[in-house]
Amino acid sequence: LSEVEELCTHMAVLRQGRLAACDSIERLRSVGRRRLTVHWLPTALVTAIAAPDCITWTSRENSCWSGVVHGPTPAVAEWLSKQPIRDFSLEAPSLSEIFQSYYT
Repeated sequence: LSEVEELCTHMAVLRQGRLAACDSIERLRSVGRRRLTVHWLPTALVTAIAAPDCITWTSRENSCWSGVVHGPTPAVAEWLSKQPIRDFSLEAPSLSEIFQSYYT
């Protein structure tokens, strides 16, 4: 799918011979699940931290947690701004992840 990303502005997904999605790559990415990684401050009591419902944690290793965000990111940004974090990253889904989401 790297060629699609380099050459195209729109993408269509077919599933069982039917059009499952057809939109701009930008729009498809905006509604997809984003990957979130949070690096907590060493002094943070991370076991007591409750995240918004739009975050599903997939890994919690000491001071580094990873998960997916399903839903609007402004709520996540506001929540993160109030947390004892050292750093975070919020990544848009890859085209492969978008494509695979229609087959799971």
